[in-house]
Amino acid sequence: AECDMDKHVADIRKLYKHKCDLMLSELDKKMPKCVRYTRPEGGLFLWCTLPDNISQPDFVKAAMAKKVAVVPGQTFNSDPNSPSQSFRLNYSTPSDEQIVEGIDTLSALPPCVSIFGSARSRPEDALYRQTEEIARGLVEAGYGVITGGGPGLMEAGNRGATEAGGPSVGLHIQLPMEQ
Repeated sequence: AECDMDKHVADIRKLYKHKCDLMLSELDKKMPKCVRYTRPEGGLFLWCTLPDNISQPDFVKAAMAKKVAVVPGQTFNSDPNSPSQSFRLNYSTPSDEQIVEGIDTLSALPPCVSIFGSARSRPEDALYRQTEEIARGLVEAGYGVITGGGPGLMEAGNRGATEAGGPSVGLHIQLPMEQ
C-alpha cells in the first residue's frame, strides 16, 4: 500500500478544522461573554482568558475535578511563577461528543474560592462553625468551594457549601506529617 501524504494531510486538516469549528461554536453558544478566546487559523489549540475577577488556578482545579483537562497558561511562561488568567484547550484528541460535553462542563463552572486550614479542627470548634458559615455565604453569593478534601476546616468548607446547595470540590492533597 502506497502512502499518499498529500491526501493524508488534506484529510487531517479537514478533521482538525471541523473540531476547531465545533469547539468555537460551543464556546460561542455557552461560555460567558467575559471569557475571551482565540480563533486559530491552524494548530491544535485554543487559548482562553478569564476575566480578572475569576481565579484561574481555582477554575483549572474545578475543571480538572470535573474531568475536563485544561492547561494553565503559566505553564507556557518563561517564568512559571508569573500570574496568568489564560488556559489552553486542545481540540485534536477529544471526540465531537467530548468537546461538547467539556465545553458544557466548563461553561457551568462558577467562580470558586479555595478553603484550606487545619485538619485538626472539630465540628464543636468555633473556627469550624465559622468556616461552614463562610462556605454557605460563598455559595449564596454564587461561588463554588474548593478544599483539600480532608477533615477539619476543609470538611467544614465542603459541608457548608453542600448544605447551601452549591458546588463543592474536594481535592486530595498530601500532608506528609498527617498521613
